[in-house]
Amino acid sequence: MTKCYVLLTVIFIVISSSVCSQESDSLRDKFRPKHPQDVKNLDNPLIKPAPAKTKRLSFNVLGYVKLLGTVDWGNVQNTSEFITSEIPIYPKPREKSVRSSFDPRQTRIALEGFYQVKENKKLRIYIETDFYNSEPIVDFRLHLRYAYIEYGKFLIGQNWSTAFNIDAVPNQVDFEGPNSLAVSTNGQIRYTHLQDKFSFAIAIETHLEDFTPYDAVDEVFDFQSIPDLIAYAQTQGNWGNVRLTGIFRNIDFTNPTNSGVDHLFGWGVNFTGYTTFLKRKRIFDAFYWGFIYGKGIAFYIDDISGMGLDAVPDKNGVMQCLPAHGSFVAYKHAWGPRMESNIIASYVKLDNTNINNDLIFDETLYGAVNLMYNPFDRINLGIEFLRGKNVNKKQDFGEGYRIQIMSQFNF
Repeated sequence: MTKCYVLLTVIFIVISSSVCSQESDSLRDKFRPKHPQDVKNLDNPLIKPAPAKTKRLSFNVLGYVKLLGTVDWGNVQNTSEFITSEIPIYPKPREKSVRSSFDPRQTRIALEGFYQVKENKKLRIYIETDFYNSEPIVDFRLHLRYAYIEYGKFLIGQNWSTAFNIDAVPNQVDFEGPNSLAVSTNGQIRYTHLQDKFSFAIAIETHLEDFTPYDAVDEVFDFQSIPDLIAYAQTQGNWGNVRLTGIFRNIDFTNPTNSGVDHLFGWGVNFTGYTTFLKRKRIFDAFYWGFIYGKGIAFYIDDISGMGLDAVPDKNGVMQCLPAHGSFVAYKHAWGPRMESNIIASYVKLDNTNINNDLIFDETLYGAVNLMYNPFDRINLGIEFLRGKNVNKKQDFGEGYRIQIMSQFNF
């Protein structure tokens, strides 16, 4: 494991040494990832970056005001995200009741800045917040989503993980999206090399640990001794993209006698992409897909992140990384320039064979269908139906259903 990390670190240093050979800003802008729910730069003609040959700092204020309305049947407890792994399998009477809510916490404010370092070279600064700070809705404090700087081939700060293929994500009302996405936001240092038909990236990233400690061991210090190492290779074009990502992890845990810290090696692969077809004037259909598999990578799988499933003591009392896999497919149909529908199916499975707990997570299923409408340039509307199923090792399960509507004004 140590030799693997050393080799990958050397590769990262060698690649990093070429920082002076930077892509043009136009190439970077052409392939900038675009998540459907991210804040969009509306190209306000009144606010532009500093002109060439100056070193002036300029800022744009971006964001949107968003309201979600939901009606739930059968146990769904989160008002903003349809998290299938949180559907109660043994619900209390109150949890079975129909639930409705209006939720404005996804409203976002972003600050985008540019510093003209030299002619045709700008340093980009980006900070974005929303109000999604608690569940259920009890307060509306600011919540930091992203905070990073970007220059040439490097990104430094908090952003989507390098494991996440942002472009290969269907457009939805649901905040969570397909339950098998490799989605998280991490502090990181990332190097990206871009060409018209090919790109690759390598990054070191940190986050909170996500394992189940031994009984009678209090893991009060949650840290990583070694950052995660993530790299991908991608081919792309006007037709879409295909990306293969590798995840390499060191997992630290206190031993059962509480006398020292042991380590496990986790790894994973994520194969994702999207393809456009049936192109018509200004519109096209698209197919999205993804498959992820690995050991000790539950943190990077949307539905089971934060559940302590990277590593768990087995029935013999030995800590082990749990194998997990997930997959999703989605189809987008464009009805016209301002209207589209998406249908999504997703699945997550955990190998819990050696775990002596009949109530541990086993699998979840996620499905969605929607209609998204953009009646005017700055207004987005949507309505979506979702169904989820949560199954434990005992094969008991809970199901949930949701109808969700969205209104959003971009500024």
